[in-house]
Amino acid sequence: MHISLKQMKQTMRIVVAFVFIAVATINISFCKGSSSVGCHQSERLALSRFKQDLTDPVNRLVSWTSDHEDCCTWSGVVCDNLTGHVLKLNLRTPPKKEYSTPAEVEARDRSKLSGKINPSLVDLKNLRSLDLSDNNFEGVEIPRFLGSMQNLRIPENIGAMSSLESIDFSRNQLSGEIPQSISKLTFLSVLNLSNNKLSGRIPSSTQLQTFSASSFTGNELCGPPLSNNCTVSVPTSVDQNRGEKEGNEDGVDWFYVSMALGFVVGFWSFVGPLFFNRRWRRMYFQFLNRLQDKLGSVVRKCY
Repeated sequence: MHISLKQMKQTMRIVVAFVFIAVATINISFCKGSSSVGCHQSERLALSRFKQDLTDPVNRLVSWTSDHEDCCTWSGVVCDNLTGHVLKLNLRTPPKKEYSTPAEVEARDRSKLSGKINPSLVDLKNLRSLDLSDNNFEGVEIPRFLGSMQNLRIPENIGAMSSLESIDFSRNQLSGEIPQSISKLTFLSVLNLSNNKLSGRIPSSTQLQTFSASSFTGNELCGPPLSNNCTVSVPTSVDQNRGEKEGNEDGVDWFYVSMALGFVVGFWSFVGPLFFNRRWRRMYFQFLNRLQDKLGSVVRKCY
């Protein structure tokens, strides 16, 4: 159907109005908000409990005390400037210098953290990056709570830390198996579990198999993406049915498909009638003009 130049101009006015409303809303939020927010009390307590189970031979976490109320200023902690939520926790041992004296090598090895990985990290709901690499958590399993962070044995519920985008547990002497719950970390883009004492099968998920084999080397692991296969067992009929069901679920994510279709239908259900009904267009533009005047006055008061 042919669309006149006038209708195209009216459509552009609709788009510009939406952009203006979005910008005005952002400006109002900045007027009322602060650009720097301290860390949340619950997250500060979670970090304090986490520290209590660590062995810190050279006091690397000296700033993690009650004298520093804002945990966003603690060593290795990175927060969001607007929300105050902890986003990153980087406690990796500083890398070895290219030319180090025996004394420097000994001092670096002595500075490595050890102990236990306290499940209190689950309270860091917005944590995106967790780096504990090159420390000395010998005999500890990968924490199973990591599945519950939706962020030594890797915790079973590690998948609950759902915001995690990066995990580095490399070179830590971690033992045990990789929890199945780690497959729940759908935003995970960096994973390094290399050079530990992990064993067993790498959990099967669409995401974990996309990481390179170097993320799992230096362990006694098997299964994709590693070349060494696990012992093949004869599947039962129940396992076959379960596999078929999981395969169908992995093929198409109908949640996102339905969400996209819903957006398209909803958008055109609102915008479509404006193209063909002149009375509705006139009423809508009158509403936008009044709204623009009100928002403009609010923004001017902020400045």
